[in-house]
Amino acid sequence: MLAEWYALEELEASLRRDDATTVLASEDEVIGFAGGGPSEEGPADAVVGRIYVRPEQWGRGTGTRLLNRLFDAFRARGCGSVWLAVMAENDVGRSFHEKHGFETYRERTVEHAGHEIEDRVLVREL
Repeated sequence: MLAEWYALEELEASLRRDDATTVLASEDEVIGFAGGGPSEEGPADAVVGRIYVRPEQWGRGTGTRLLNRLFDAFRARGCGSVWLAVMAENDVGRSFHEKHGFETYRERTVEHAGHEIEDRVLVREL
C-alpha cells in the first residue's frame, strides 16, 4: 500500500502540478520531502498530501524544516489553515503532527490501494 502512495510516477506527477508545492531535504541525497497544495475538499484551505523523512534522520529537525517551508508556501497563496490524514496506527506520525500544532478533526475508515484503513484527519491554523 505504501509503495503505491509513494510510487515514483505519483511523486513525479505531484512535482508537475502548478498548484502544488513540493519541498526536498537533502544531504548529498534526498533524505525527505513534503508536498501539498490547495484543498478542494476537507476541513481546511490547504492539505499536506505527503511528508516523509528517512527514519535514520528522525529527531534531527528535518521534518520540522520541511513542514515550515510547506506552510510558508501555503501562506503565500493566502491559505489560513491546513489539514492532513495520518494512519491511526502511525504513532510516530501522529505524535509528530500533534507536536506541530495539529489537532484531531475526525476519525474515519477509508480505502487506499484496495485496503480499508483507520486514519485521523488532523487540522491546524497557519
